[in-house]
Amino acid sequence: MRDESPAPGQWRGGIGSVRTWYMETDTFLGSEADNRSDPPAGALGGGDGASGSFVRNPGTPEEEVLFSKVTQEVIREGERLEIRMPSGGGFGDPFLRDPFAVLSDVWDEYLSAEEARQDYGVVVDTDTWTIDEAATEALRSARVAS
Repeated sequence: MRDESPAPGQWRGGIGSVRTWYMETDTFLGSEADNRSDPPAGALGGGDGASGSFVRNPGTPEEEVLFSKVTQEVIREGERLEIRMPSGGGFGDPFLRDPFAVLSDVWDEYLSAEEARQDYGVVVDTDTWTIDEAATEALRSARVAS
């Protein structure tokens, strides 16, 4: 799974997968992928997702982001190729997401408590890992009033 948090929304965006291959011999890569630089759009108030990418030798000084459309790109023996699939955009106003669903995303480490507060208006008490219902109601009400 990607490290980035999912796109905010009443129904949050999906989380893209990551696959890394270690090449045991010289290999040719061909791809006709799209949207490497154009992230999946959110709808009706939801946030945009994250673009996909092809990365040669991720996390090394030789790291190189490849174009999404390539023909006969050589990946050499001993190199790694990381393919990061796009993450979907969110759908609907994030402040309408069920607070328990937001808390579940915090428990599952898809979101931080700060992201829950900022993006969804849900206040998570990090001492008990529960929803602070009064603070959540106040935060969500303040946004509607402004």
